[in-house]
Formats: sequence, structure tokens, C-alpha cells
Amino acid sequence: MRRHTLLLWASAKSNWRAFVRYAISGGITLLTYLAILLGLIEVLGTASGIAAGVALLIGGAVNYVLTRSFAFRSDAPHATTMPKYTAVLLANAAGNALVTWLAADQAGIPYPIVQVVYLTVATIAVFFVMKHKVMTSRSDDSRTSSRSLEIL
Repeated sequence: MRRHTLLLWASAKSNWRAFVRYAISGGITLLTYLAILLGLIEVLGTASGIAAGVALLIGGAVNYVLTRSFAFRSDAPHATTMPKYTAVLLANAAGNALVTWLAADQAGIPYPIVQVVYLTVATIAVFFVMKHKVMTSRSDDSRTSSRSLEIL
């Protein structure tokens, strides 16, 4: 029983540290996005729609690099992680659009409330998906499997 408790504690501590790094990565991504967006619009006079698209693409690339290398310290190959990362990103965007349309546009809940709730839940959910399904390598999977067997 004590061994089980220690493994759970170590896992929670590891998750917390990774989540803090994940949050820092998200903050850096947001600042990058805003700097590019404002620079393109205010300094270069780029149309806002084009600027938003360019900033989002660059921000997404920055986030991928930070998430992979800093937040999760993954050594999994890009050929494995990049498609999964892109799928999670697109699913999250679609989920955000759907929830906002249903809750704000259809049900009349103020969109800032919808966004705060959605983004809070999505950030936590995406963190665990990234940690356990996207930024993992086969060696991570085998360590998790053997760790699970130790608990039993």
C-alpha cells in the first residue's frame, strides 16, 4: 500500500511540474501571438484577418516547440508528435467554436463566461492528452505499463 501511495505522489508531483511548464509555454505563446499580431497590424499596416492568421500559425509553431521540448521534454519523433499535436489543436478549436455557438449564441450565456469556463476545462484536458497521448514515445509507454504493474 505504501509503495502505491508513493507512486501516486510521484506521479502527481510530476504532473504538477509539467503543468507549470505547460502554463509557462502557453504564456510565452500568447505573448508571441500578440506581439506578431500587433506588429503586423500597427507597424506594418497588414489587414487584421491576414495578421491574425499569420500570428496564429507562428504562435502554433512556437507552442509546438515549447510544448514538446520544455513542457513535456519529449524525445518522441516529430513525425509522431506533430500530426497528433495538430489534431488536438484542431479538435480544441472546433470544440471551442461549437461550445461558444451553443452556449453563447443559442443559449444566451455571455461569451466571456463561456470562454473562461471552456478554456479552463480545455486547458486541463489538453494538458493530459498532450502528456499521455501526444508527446510520448514508446519508451514512455513501456515505463507507464511497468509502473502500472508495480502498483498492482
